[in-house]
Amino acid sequence: MAAEKIDRFFGDFIRTKRNQLEITQERIAELIGISTVQYRNIEKGKTRSNWVTIVKICLVLRIDITYFAEIYIKPEINEVGKFLGVEV
Repeated sequence: MAAEKIDRFFGDFIRTKRNQLEITQERIAELIGISTVQYRNIEKGKTRSNWVTIVKICLVLRIDITYFAEIYIKPEINEVGKFLGVEV
């Protein structure tokens, strides 16, 4: 999965979760210490965030980090593993 596709997937995932919890983008940005514009760009898949920000988003949205790793990180690792000839 290409990096851009992963970023869009993550953005869609957190947008859905945020809407389920009825939390505004502004409130999440405030809670995790980033600008609203930056958070919006993460949801749109336009901005790749660092791992600290991703973990903060997961905590605020009550996303199980292990679940997140399974659906968001493992596919990327598998793709790199295929390239290197290593099975993950």
